[in-house]
Amino acid sequence: MRAALQLALEHQSLEAAGQREEEPFRRGQRTEILATTLSPLRQQLSPRTYRRLLQALSVVYGIEPMVILKDICKATDRETEAVVRWMMDALVDAALRESPSREA
Repeated sequence: MRAALQLALEHQSLEAAGQREEEPFRRGQRTEILATTLSPLRQQLSPRTYRRLLQALSVVYGIEPMVILKDICKATDRETEAVVRWMMDALVDAALRESPSREA
């Protein structure tokens, strides 16, 4: 994942400098993976809440929190996984609290 991040950043820098000669590296499956995972909740959430949850989970899912937790916070692999799972659970719980069935 770090290599993919490095390549994406390199391509972005080359593009900004007008020197990129190849197609930029894009992985792009993040939202599709999360949408598949969230499909059982889609009917329980308003479209606005579902979209916001998908966007929020997109921030938590991937290399970004791993780099922050491991490199900056010096967390172990086990701690990193636990924190990321906790953040995802908290986001899902917050979205479910906003669900129309709970507002009635």
